[in-house]
Amino acid sequence: MSKTTTNSNSMTSLLTVALNNKKCNFRDVMLKCIESIVGKNISDDVCFYDETHQSLPYEEMDGKEIDIIARVPGKRTPVLMIEVKVGVGEILQKSQKEGGQYDLTSKAHGIPLLYIIPQDYYHRGEIPARAEILDWEDILAVAREHDNTYFAEQIEHFVELSEEDEVLSKEEVALLTVQPLLEDVYTTKNQVLDEIRQILEKHGRESIKPQFDQYGVGYYYNYDGNECFIGFNPCLEGERFLTLCIGENASTDKDDKLYYEYGYYYVPVLGAKCVEGDKEVLTDLRKALKEKKIVISKSFEKSLRSFYTLRAKVANLAAAYAEGKPREPYPKTEDGDDKGFCFGESDSSDYFLGLSFEHSIFSLDIRQDLVDTDKCKDLLPNGTYYAFLLSDQKSLFNDFLLSATGEELQKNFNALVDAAKKEADKYRK
Repeated sequence: MSKTTTNSNSMTSLLTVALNNKKCNFRDVMLKCIESIVGKNISDDVCFYDETHQSLPYEEMDGKEIDIIARVPGKRTPVLMIEVKVGVGEILQKSQKEGGQYDLTSKAHGIPLLYIIPQDYYHRGEIPARAEILDWEDILAVAREHDNTYFAEQIEHFVELSEEDEVLSKEEVALLTVQPLLEDVYTTKNQVLDEIRQILEKHGRESIKPQFDQYGVGYYYNYDGNECFIGFNPCLEGERFLTLCIGENASTDKDDKLYYEYGYYYVPVLGAKCVEGDKEVLTDLRKALKEKKIVISKSFEKSLRSFYTLRAKVANLAAAYAEGKPREPYPKTEDGDDKGFCFGESDSSDYFLGLSFEHSIFSLDIRQDLVDTDKCKDLLPNGTYYAFLLSDQKSLFNDFLLSATGEELQKNFNALVDAAKKEADKYRK
């Protein structure tokens, strides 16, 4: 079981204990806080139960168990449903998303639905619209002031809290400054994905569709009554970084033979002793990678994961730059390409801010139909855009890379993009 999953289970239990502790002011303050968020009075004698001590026998739940329910003793209908996430990249299962079992049950029975997540949670935009959100950072503030146990320390230990002074890591700086590194990552990633695509086509796997986002980099397909995914999993490390993921199926009992997490069984593509899964695809893929000497090195693994965390940081910086308008950290393009983050839509935005695998650039792009092409002969074409490399603003770019605090990083990012926009405006018609 992964560290994030273990932490989620631990924090769910610890939070339940803290919320039930009537001898501590933390409970009273949190009840008032939750009341204000969900817009509903909560009885002083309410009790909180984690999934090991409760279940919701509603048809809409379809057997799914939410992390915590709040119920007044003697009453059947809960007063609150709570889902807990502690990792910024911890995914939402289908039951937890818009239109999933939690959403449907909340609507059908009028039960408020609350998600407790880190402030920098990547998948905030996938939480059901009817649900309310409480950040762990706010709970931590209450625990520090009103809790006389060790709950604040436990939050700090188990939860991936936002860092006020979070800056770019060494790996992220390297991706922005060492062009051959990003090119190598892009090349290796595409070599592996191309082998996967050919092998899936060779064996006639149906419903093949590409996936390029925070969940993984690879292909979904249906096989033997299961939804499968094969490719890279940036959130996982080691042998499970390149895996075949087999969706949970009630008619398939794999017991403890395979690693299990987030509704999927995981079969490592490389160095795996386990023979479970889509044997034909796995055998051919292992053989192809070996024959063509395609190496999934530790440096590649680290760089690919760093690309996704870097792109998420750029997304957050760009969202703040664009006056705080909500943005998806990992946007999807209709053709499934893995271009990087952009602010604005392709049919309405003058500018795109991109961190591109394909072109190995960090740039501000302007649509070709908005510029005087005669003035753009020395610029880099980037699809239907012209790219203004942010690294060309050398002094501002260095300031951005060397930012010492999160606030400084945002300030220097804004200055960098402003300078690039000013330069791009010189080329407008």
